[in-house]
Amino acid sequence: MNILFTIVLWLQLEIAVFGKSTRIIGGEPVDINKHAYMAALRNVMPDYHFCGATIISNKHMLTAGHCLYNKLENLNRIRVYTGSNSPSSYSGKAHKILQVHVHPAYNETKSTNHDLAILTLKDPLIFGPTHKSVALPIENIREGSFAVALGWGLSQYPSTTCSNVLRKTRLKIWNVSKCKEFFGSLQKQQFCAFDKAGVGICHGDSGGPLIINGRVIGITSINFPCAKGYPDIFVNVFDYLGFIKHIIDK
Repeated sequence: MNILFTIVLWLQLEIAVFGKSTRIIGGEPVDINKHAYMAALRNVMPDYHFCGATIISNKHMLTAGHCLYNKLENLNRIRVYTGSNSPSSYSGKAHKILQVHVHPAYNETKSTNHDLAILTLKDPLIFGPTHKSVALPIENIREGSFAVALGWGLSQYPSTTCSNVLRKTRLKIWNVSKCKEFFGSLQKQQFCAFDKAGVGICHGDSGGPLIINGRVIGITSINFPCAKGYPDIFVNVFDYLGFIKHIIDK
């Protein structure tokens, strides 16, 4: 069985069982005050966490395209939680979504490329200690750099119970050629990062940020499988600055 077929098979299982979201494995708890740009996407009726997001203005957030691609007709069933270490306890603030712009080239049924979306809140955020925007990148990613991935969810895998606190883990950005040894191919707008087996993203972290020096350089997109020695795949935010600024400036 070649590795590409294995990956497709694994992703189909992930989608069927967990809805294709990912969560931090092997991370450590952090305070929302130190990462006040973090947001959680939760479904209501039934209630569950499904993705992360990153505040980039008082009305806009970055997330993964696949987080909202199949939910565009039901945005009234989603709430965005901010300002809390533990959105599952309904602390912090809940916000309604006014509009979602999934990247026009993203098509979940055909490719994982361009896996990026920008959501617009119905009402603007009031910035303070627990509500801040994160800066966008000013240069492209550099191989060998260390970055921080954040999210809510599993601290062990397999499991079905989310962490009730925000967690982070440190990952190293890999050379593209090294990534291709695992995945066979990688889109131009994607990159991968890794620490070691037992550490990485998993179900529910999708859409959350990868941060370097206070700037969001990546969006959590794909894991295969959860923290089992494979690198995790992220969307390169630098490649989408034009798209992001176009939406924000509307």
